[in-house]
Amino acid sequence: MSPASVRDLRVYANSFGAELYHYQDYKNQEFDAVIELPDKRWCGIEIKLGAHQIDGAAENLLRINSAISKSKGNPASCMVVVCGLGNAAYKRPDGVFVVQITILLKKRTTFGVKPKMSTGRCLYPKRRMAPGRVPETIF
Repeated sequence: MSPASVRDLRVYANSFGAELYHYQDYKNQEFDAVIELPDKRWCGIEIKLGAHQIDGAAENLLRINSAISKSKGNPASCMVVVCGLGNAAYKRPDGVFVVQITILLKKRTTFGVKPKMSTGRCLYPKRRMAPGRVPETIF
């Protein structure tokens, strides 16, 4: 997980009033990132560089979320694999979303929360993006 990815996710989460955390339990299971909304819904995120790591990341998200549910914890509202490379965003049959960090930043998908209006300079300069669509509402 790169510091740039974490920075981008933090700015992204803060743009609609959410917080970014890291999750690790006593069994050393972890999510690379967790976005928590003010109403306590949350999204588990795995950050991977290449498309060949998507299946393993999705399995990790599902396994940990299942363990959280079994222990009567609050399960994730959604699970997302953010990858650096690829040309499409999609929802897998197991319910895990796969998106590229550039698409999140371009679309400003807000997981069902209206983004705060910001004043001042643009946080994300325009970049050439890979073609792709991300669902407008994930939560």
